Parts: sequence; structure tokens; C-alpha cells
Amino acid sequence: MHKRSEMYLAKFFHKHPGDDDRLLLLAYDTDILMGIYLREPDTPALDWSLQDKIRNAMPKEFLREEFANTAESIAAFRREAEKLLDAGYIETHHTQYTLRKLNGDFTPKPDWQKAIDEAIMSALANEPDAQADRLRALKDTPAETEPVLAWLRAYHANAISSPETLKLAEAASGRWMKSDAGSSSRYLWSIHENHFKGEVFELLALAYLSDGAGFDPKAALDAIITAKAADWSRYRLRVHATIICNYFPEQESDAYDLIYRSAGLKSLAGLTARPSYQAYARYRAADTAARRATWRWSGTSAPADEASIAEAERKMGFRYPEDYRQFLMKRGESTLFVRMPDEDTVLKFAGPAQQIDMRADFLRFVNRMGDEDAAEAFREDHGVSVDHLIPIAEPAGASNLLLLHTEPGERYGRCYVWNHDGLYELVYEQPSFAVMKDRLLRGIMTKDEKALDLFNIYPPDDEENADDDD
Repeated sequence: MHKRSEMYLAKFFHKHPGDDDRLLLLAYDTDILMGIYLREPDTPALDWSLQDKIRNAMPKEFLREEFANTAESIAAFRREAEKLLDAGYIETHHTQYTLRKLNGDFTPKPDWQKAIDEAIMSALANEPDAQADRLRALKDTPAETEPVLAWLRAYHANAISSPETLKLAEAASGRWMKSDAGSSSRYLWSIHENHFKGEVFELLALAYLSDGAGFDPKAALDAIITAKAADWSRYRLRVHATIICNYFPEQESDAYDLIYRSAGLKSLAGLTARPSYQAYARYRAADTAARRATWRWSGTSAPADEASIAEAERKMGFRYPEDYRQFLMKRGESTLFVRMPDEDTVLKFAGPAQQIDMRADFLRFVNRMGDEDAAEAFREDHGVSVDHLIPIAEPAGASNLLLLHTEPGERYGRCYVWNHDGLYELVYEQPSFAVMKDRLLRGIMTKDEKALDLFNIYPPDDEENADDDD
């Protein structure tokens, strides 16, 4: 498992009687182990000055130590946990590493969850023999239904170069997708679900590339794209681009667009040394020198068929406008690469099935986050039905959406740009998807401020940049 920022291992402890609650927290990316008190000082309730003095004097941490590597930090994590248990503390069931008060909930952590925690630590510390023992101990326990156990088995198989790796990796991804659909439980300890999802699909991608009988570059490409979308990393960027260049040379420009702004990384040297990349870099440099902004469609897309379009329409209760329907059948799920003189981005167009989930997420957000009734706000301010606003595209690195309005009537088929900071605001209104697409493409090339707002890109001051170059 690769090092990740904001990835923590957390164990919570309570000692009866009283409020002596503690947290052991290991920052996986830095190998820093912390021990944190989870209690407030016992001071007179009305004497605020005394409270502040005691609170400020009270140590917030009882332990902080940095280690040279993961194996050492995990060994220390285990030792400190044992010390607390030997001193009469119990480990509670909490897993949210940002938690700082147990609020009287001292439910012990189940043994099978503790065993999963140990297996995860063995994987992180590269202890294949110990991990094998821990995995055997989890057999026929409640952990059997957990996707993390399926991943741990695949991870261990890969660590020992087992021929079962691909089979187990496919089982892990299947278990994950099933739990993602809400049909089974999911225990992930204190690690964010996106970290685990990234690991599950990264392992699957590598298994498809290394398994002789199961060798499948297309499946590997799909898996690494899923892993990168869940939890981006430079390593996954390199794997993604390498798969394209090695097995799908007709899509080589996609790989080069992906890595261009990171081309100075040593890990990408094998790709950037290729003659085809050198030629690509020359014309990109020429565009930058001329202060040109350009765009191109990805070499891959997933056009939608009539059945998938009809199914989305049935589930969401509307009919797509004809111009957008034609786009779905021509391009469907697709990517637009946007190349500005000083930065790049992409606009991801969703397929019909993806839009169902994106719409649910959008509605959940606007209904929960605002202090007004979302339906009334959108109707009053823009004359549209919020339930008929369908997210059809999302730019990378920007909390914006391209929305299509599908309510029959005067505003049927209109397109808007929405930003989560302006909860009830719709901007850059266009009469149809076709017009919106043309305006965006033209706006990219002319560096139009309103068009670039979708990407959170500010038009470059080319004259100032030219002076700087001199």
C-alpha cells in the first residue's frame, strides 16, 4: 500500500471508572505516532479564567515519536496499545480518527475487527508470514463478508507471487462494488474508503498485467482509471499512462496529455524519453510560446446505446433533448482535454448510468446544505425544477457541474454551469446543449472568462506573461 497523506491508523481506549479516554494515532505517511488525551480538565464550571489556565497547562498529547519506516512505527503502535491494555484500558469500537470525545460510549471493539486491524498492519509493515497467520485466523468469522478481508487476501497473494492473485483481486473488486451498492456491510478501520477503493482497483490492474492466462490490458486500463479516480497518486498516473502507451498506441496523445504538466518527475522518464512524446512536447511548447489555448477529445469514449439511454430516462423520469441524445450516442462517457498556455484540465462527460448517481448526489447536496428550500429557490431564481437538473459533465479539480434541464416547458433543454459555493446559482445559461458545447469549445480557444469559469480557470494575462518571458 502506497503512502498517502491524511491516512491514519487509530485506536481508542477507555479506562473505568472515570473519563480517562485516549487515542493512539499513527500518521501512515510520516510514520509519526501520537498519543492523545480525549478528556477535558475537571474545573469549576463558572470560573472561565481558571478553566483556560488548566486547559492550556494540560498536555494534549502523552506521546509523540517519529520513526524511520513503517515497520518500526507499526511495531511501536502495537507496543503502546499493549501498554494501555495491560494498564486496564479497553479498546472501544470507534474508528473515526478525527474523533476527540467518546461521549460516554465505551462499547468494546469486536474481536474480529481487532483481527482485521492486525491484518492491515501486517500488510502495511510487509509481514507476509504474519499476515498469512492473521488471515487464517479470520476464516469463518463475521469478517468473511467484509471487502477489506477480500482485498487483504489478494494483497497477500500478490506479495508472495501466488498464481491466485488475479482470482482474489477480482473477488475483492466484486465484493467492493457490491458493498458500494449498499447491499453489504463495510468495515475499513480508520482508513478512508477512497484509499481502500484505490488500493483494490490498483491491485486488480496490476494483476491483469502480470497474470499470464488472465492478461488483459483493457481490463487493467479500466481498473487503474477507477483507482486513480478514487484516490489519485503519481504512481497511478504513471501506470495509467504506461498502459496506454504500451498497449493502446493509438491513444498515445491521451497519455501525454495526462502527464504533460508532471513531465519533470523522474518516475515518468521512461515515457517522456520516447520520440513520440518529444514530438508532442515540442508542439505543446509552441502552443505555450504563442499563448494558444486548445482542446481535444480523448481517443476513447463509451457511446451510449438506445437501451441505456431509455433506462436512465425511465429511472429519472424524463426524456433527454434530442441534441444531447445524439451526443450520448456519438460520444457518451467521454473526456475533453483542455490545454491552456499555463495549465491543463479535463472535462469528464458522464454516461446515462453515471448521471443517475450524480443527480442523486447533487440533489442531496443542495437540499442539505442550504438554509432555503432548494426547489423554491431554483424555481424562483431561475424558473427551473431542481429535480430536473441533470449533471452531465464535471471538470477535474473544480467543484462545478454542467447541468441540463429536462423539465418539459419553456426551459426544457437549457444548459447551465453550477458551482457548489453558489448553492442556488446557475450561470452561463445557454438555450441548448449543442449551443453550450459550441460556446465552451470556442470559449476555451478564445480564453473567454465566462466559459473558463466552468473549470475555475482565470484567463491568462498574455501581455504580462510575454513581458515576463522577456
